[in-house]
Amino acid sequence: MLHRHFPARTGAPVWDLTAEDAADIGALLATGFLPPTRLIAITGEALRSPALVRCQPGADLRGLTRARVLPGPHDLLSGSALDGRPALWLGSRDRQVTALPRAQRPAGRHWFRAALDRAARHAPIIPTAALDQALGGDLPAAALVRALAAGDAEGLIRLGGLSLLEEDLALADYATGSDQRLARQLRALLDRIAAEEGLA
Repeated sequence: MLHRHFPARTGAPVWDLTAEDAADIGALLATGFLPPTRLIAITGEALRSPALVRCQPGADLRGLTRARVLPGPHDLLSGSALDGRPALWLGSRDRQVTALPRAQRPAGRHWFRAALDRAARHAPIIPTAALDQALGGDLPAAALVRALAAGDAEGLIRLGGLSLLEEDLALADYATGSDQRLARQLRALLDRIAAEEGLA
């Protein structure tokens, strides 16, 4: 991982670029114009077939998938099935669109049961071997989960958490299956650190 060789610090940010981003920078330097399109993958179980297409950033997801989606209700995510979010438009950093069949809600769910589910206390995330593997063994899962849950900025910095992005925790969120998404906690903490350091 990058943080082993060049860890991000508050005074030394690390940029995350794809190969296409690097090519776009080269085109900008050579021509003075930034390429207006990017290559994205359209995937998911609700499609007839996956595809690679060129589109503009912020493209309409319905327009991108209209000719490829299977009949029936479906949800469109900007991003992958692991870390994507329901959206109408392609996110600024996303290189994938995912179309998933819409989960059918059980009929006749009682209002009292729904109220209990909403009021229930969220279960804590328990570090396990699966969570360690999802993090690739580079960061201690227990300490990272503790720092994120407590909002411990200093602990996150000591662990090398400034080198993480939300998508780095997508597999960890999938492994835990918790409503308390580690990726969301990371983003909130990184935003707070940026604000405190005057980087925002």
